[in-house]
Amino acid sequence: MKACIFSHSLQGGIADRGTRRHIRKICLGIVLILVTAVLPPLEGTQRKITLAFFSPRGPEDMFWSKFTGFMQEAVNDLDMTMNIHYAYGNHLKMVEQVRKTIEAGNTSVLVFQNFKKQGPFIMRMAEEARIPAFVVNAGFQEDEDMGKPREKYKYWIGELVPDDVEAGYRLAMILSGKARRAPDGKIHMVALSGNIADNASIERVEGLKRAVRERNDIILEQVFSTNWSGIVAREKFCLFKKSRYPQASVIWAAGDAVALGVVEGAWELGCKIGSDIITGGIDWSQEGLEAVKDGNLYVSIGGHFIDGAWAAVLIHDYFMGHDFAEDNVLIKSKMFPITKYNADTYLKKLQRENWSKVNFRSYSRVYNPSLRKYNFNLSTLLIQM
Repeated sequence: MKACIFSHSLQGGIADRGTRRHIRKICLGIVLILVTAVLPPLEGTQRKITLAFFSPRGPEDMFWSKFTGFMQEAVNDLDMTMNIHYAYGNHLKMVEQVRKTIEAGNTSVLVFQNFKKQGPFIMRMAEEARIPAFVVNAGFQEDEDMGKPREKYKYWIGELVPDDVEAGYRLAMILSGKARRAPDGKIHMVALSGNIADNASIERVEGLKRAVRERNDIILEQVFSTNWSGIVAREKFCLFKKSRYPQASVIWAAGDAVALGVVEGAWELGCKIGSDIITGGIDWSQEGLEAVKDGNLYVSIGGHFIDGAWAAVLIHDYFMGHDFAEDNVLIKSKMFPITKYNADTYLKKLQRENWSKVNFRSYSRVYNPSLRKYNFNLSTLLIQM
């Protein structure tokens, strides 16, 4: 009997000790969960912010190569990562790239433009997947009924686009101010737009037409679409200059590549640039600024290539708990003209080897809590280069 009682007591003691160990393990687990929930992740273990940028063109494009290059510098400075997807002018390809990116599930935010009016569809995809989206370079038209960021679409966190209307207006005014007048005393102008469905092109033409309305000495003969192609621009220039509009002395071009196509056409026809015709574009592309320096383009208006970098700063701060909504969720950047008088200075500043000299952390409110507002000023950037 004693042996049985002892055996029963021993088994009970072992069971109690096992139960106590099990309870201690549970308690320890609860403590670890609570501590993990309160403390921030250890440095180096936090998942990096990953941007997916959808470029409408290819990596060799005059404008977009500079846009993505500066954006990559900002991403690097802010310790983020970025995957770039090139659509090569194909809007359906861009939509498919967005779809695959969403399915992969490894992206923090989608960054794109309203390319050939596919922006609303892409935005709906992002909203359904609950992935933040940021619009750059080309926004939405009123008839697309998108509203503002964080209203109709909660995951549309912001938009940063250039003032293309103003750029188109300034280009028209600058060119017409230097143009040769026809015998009728008027300035005969032909415009070469980009793509008829691209918001940037639409708004630049809108600015052009505003300038024409303000002046009574400009005759806008016609607006031709070029799909942003210098080759198409050259072909159309040669056709209308030889036949339909030989008196046209001002060729307004929606982009530098388009304006450079006009220059090639002028050479082909034997037109004297600067007297027979005057042209200029928008973008501040390397090729465009070199043509301005050489006197082949009178002006290039730009500076908006840096907008991707500014967007990267805003996205970084948003994910790090400093929401830029305190300033604005809908931001317009300004563009500026470069002529032969300052082209050489800007060409030297904007050399690719100088891009890494810019410290994009200096524009972040995460790294500079004392900043009251974002100071996305092109002048301060150029000082660093």
